[in-house]
Amino acid sequence: MMKIRMMMLFAIIILIMPYDNFAQGWKLVWSDEFEGTTLDPSNWTRETGGGGWGNNELQYYTDREVNSFVSNGKLTIKAMQESFGGRNYTSARLKTQGKRFFKYGKIEAYIKLPYGQGIWPAFWMLGESISQVGWPACGEIDIMEMIGGGPGRDNTVHGTAHWDNNGHQSYGLSYTLPAGNLSDAFHLYTVTWDQQKIEWYIDNIKYCTMSITPAFLSEFKENHFIILNVAVGGNWPGNPNASTVFPQTMEVDYVRVYKDTLGLPSINMLSPGDGSIFSPGETINLTANVTSATAIRKVEFFQDAVKIGETSVAPYTLPWRNVQPGCYRVKAVATTISGGSSETDPVTLKVGDQCVQASFRGYRQKVPGRIEAENFDLGGNGVAYYDATAGNTGGVYRALDAVDIQNCTDAGGGYNIGWVSAGEWLEYSIYAAEAGNYTFTLRTASAAAATGTMRVYIDDIDVSGLLTVPLTGNWQTWANVSKPNIPLTQGNHTLKIFIASGEYNINYADILLTETPVFLRLTSPAGGEVYTAGSVQEITWESAGFSDVAVGLTTNDGATWAPVNNDYPAVFGVIRFQVPSVPSNNCKVMIVDRLNSSLSAVSPASFTITAATGAEESQDAVSDFRLFQNYPNPFNPSTTIRYQLPESGYIRLRIYNSMGQQTAVLVNQPQTAGSHTVSFDASNLPTGVYFCSLVSGGFKQTIQMVLMK
Repeated sequence: MMKIRMMMLFAIIILIMPYDNFAQGWKLVWSDEFEGTTLDPSNWTRETGGGGWGNNELQYYTDREVNSFVSNGKLTIKAMQESFGGRNYTSARLKTQGKRFFKYGKIEAYIKLPYGQGIWPAFWMLGESISQVGWPACGEIDIMEMIGGGPGRDNTVHGTAHWDNNGHQSYGLSYTLPAGNLSDAFHLYTVTWDQQKIEWYIDNIKYCTMSITPAFLSEFKENHFIILNVAVGGNWPGNPNASTVFPQTMEVDYVRVYKDTLGLPSINMLSPGDGSIFSPGETINLTANVTSATAIRKVEFFQDAVKIGETSVAPYTLPWRNVQPGCYRVKAVATTISGGSSETDPVTLKVGDQCVQASFRGYRQKVPGRIEAENFDLGGNGVAYYDATAGNTGGVYRALDAVDIQNCTDAGGGYNIGWVSAGEWLEYSIYAAEAGNYTFTLRTASAAAATGTMRVYIDDIDVSGLLTVPLTGNWQTWANVSKPNIPLTQGNHTLKIFIASGEYNINYADILLTETPVFLRLTSPAGGEVYTAGSVQEITWESAGFSDVAVGLTTNDGATWAPVNNDYPAVFGVIRFQVPSVPSNNCKVMIVDRLNSSLSAVSPASFTITAATGAEESQDAVSDFRLFQNYPNPFNPSTTIRYQLPESGYIRLRIYNSMGQQTAVLVNQPQTAGSHTVSFDASNLPTGVYFCSLVSGGFKQTIQMVLMK
């Protein structure tokens, strides 16, 4: 355990509460009850080694069953005084890294602890990114630690968090039993963890809360894995002495992880059904149904682990076009505005008659553009790729394939291919949108002893010759390997990256036209279209050379713009939006590169929004409560606010200023289910930030609005 104790150097909100009744709707999502007679290898890895583990500990961790074993419905970790591996003590350290990792929820274990001077048991978590970013940048959550050594120690549990902020920082509090020691009986050790805070409990008594909302605590917004161990000696507990009794055991009845279902949406896949078969070229409409007490921010659709599109507009449908023949596993993930998310079970579907090699996203990856190395084709070892070793050594992203993938710390994050060896290769189904000479730029990193080499093939023809992969000094320090003037004809091709020699990582390949490497082209709406307010329409574009875009809409010929989506993957080339209730003949769409605002595209001519027929209130069926962003925003002096109600009820729609003072009541009456709009006139209010709050029964949502005069 990396346990260097430091005082916190800046303020964090800490709340101490004597008791909490766990009012959330916790749903068990994973557990190990330690039934049977062997440790489950799909959950746990036994770490081995001595060396002090960064804390001058004295034990050698072994993978022997004498040090960790399952029997009588419990896991036992036994620390022993014996000579082994150059150490005088042995013990065990078990981790779920690469197998079971979690972000947010309730994590708990029912444990009977050891005791005595120099004994240091722990139930804790480390960030899954530790192999890429190191400690403490990965984050650490110590659910339970005890340092043995008599009164005040054998009866005290410590809960601590560790992170990086220009160096190691930590915060922790402790709880002391009113009577007896922690070794006398089993106790329940728990943390609850969400987007806002981490709370520590013993036997359902809360003794510490830590806010994790500051930006410098981003470590705690990522996946963490679980560790159970018993250390002997070290900087914090000190070493055993003559009073210490061996062996010492930590008994674990169970480890359980829960998700908060009250804060999570409910989602199921309406179509396609499991086992559906489609014809090649047929558009597949992916549709999910979502219900939630909290407004839905987006619904994403995935083919296996790769996102193939998203929508924020109900009904939550994504047209999946130009899908290649092959077999696919599709799921949907709904995320609320507060960050809670749920996903469907994957449904399997087939396009065509056989499970043949196909693009990972289902449709060919378009160039000019970027090909992420981890998005190699479907088809398996020897068909879509060749990997000389079994399994995915990195343990992330594509669990069903044997290619080694790890988390990547290059700009943009994501994943990279690693642990390559000579003779291995990867294939990608691509589509060249236009003929021309292309520059291929591969992003690589290597800390090997010697440079490596690779080749690039198009349709089984070597188009690059032997390329040298430079040494960068670190497996996550990246450099470019480029080959210009590779000719491609318009149409379908197969790209192969061949590992000729050496060891290196591969992040992506940029394949761009040598003459025009970067472009952004809006294809619709192009002008002249007529859209009805409240209808769902598509914005489409073509692009190359960047990854994310912001999409905006104007109804006054560019005088003001309202966001459609501020962060959307450019590769999808399409986004659905609900047409606002602002009739106008002067509407346009703008798409902007998020990293370079000088790269943008605007509708070449205006399109029209017409009012919906009938009253402004619609009783069309809606599936969830939702308060939409006002339009326009920023506004002066009036704006339109739209919301939807899945059931009739008493509605309160109010406006507050930045001081929390109520400035207007827009609705305060019963309303029927359906969609509703209301106009807000701020002529009598000063410039500033305002908040619109919708309350209906147990539902509450707030949006931020900006008045600019």
